[in-house]
Amino acid sequence: MEEIVILFLGVAGFSFYLIKEKQFYFQLKAKRQIQREASLASKDLTDTYSYIGEINRKMDILKDIALGLNEGPALTEDKEMEMYRSIVSAVQMFTKTKNVSLRFINVESGKIIKEIRISRKAKCEYSNPIMTKENKTFLETDEIFFIRAPKPINKITACIAIEKRGKHQKIEDLELIQALAAQALFLFNFSSANRTI
Repeated sequence: MEEIVILFLGVAGFSFYLIKEKQFYFQLKAKRQIQREASLASKDLTDTYSYIGEINRKMDILKDIALGLNEGPALTEDKEMEMYRSIVSAVQMFTKTKNVSLRFINVESGKIIKEIRISRKAKCEYSNPIMTKENKTFLETDEIFFIRAPKPINKITACIAIEKRGKHQKIEDLELIQALAAQALFLFNFSSANRTI
C-alpha cells in the first residue's frame, strides 16, 4: 500500500513538474516575442524621429532660403552669391552628394550664362542642350541628374546638376530640388532686373 502511494505521489509530482516546465517554456517564448516586438517598435520609433528630424531640417533650409529673398533692393552681389551657395548646399544635403552645380542657361542657345559650384572637384559637366530644347525638367544620364526649374523666365532657366554617387542612386526630393531651382531662377532674374535699374 505504501509503495502504491509513493508511486502515485511520484507520478503526480513528475506530472506537476512537466506541466510547470511546459508553462515556463511558453512564458519564455512569449517573453522573447514581446522583447522582439519591443525592439522592432523601438527601431521604428528611432527611424520615425530621424525622418521627422530630416524633414524639419529640410524645411528650415527652405525657409532660410525663402526668407533671404526678402532682401529686396538691399540685395548685394555677395548676399546673392551666398544665397546661391545656400541652394547648392541644400541640394547637397537632400541628395547626400558633394558634386552639385547650379547653372543659369539660355533656353534658346543652350549657353550657360552663370554657374555656381561649391566644390572645385565638382565634375558635373554640361554639354547637352536637349533638356532646354525639349522643355524637360528632369534628365538622367549614366553619371549625372539634371533638374530644371519648371518654367523659364525671360528665356533663362535654372538647372541643378547632381553627379551620381552610383548607378542605382535615385532622387527622392525631386519636387523640393525643382522648387530650389525655381527660387534660384527668381533670384537671378530679380538681381538682374535690379542691376539694370
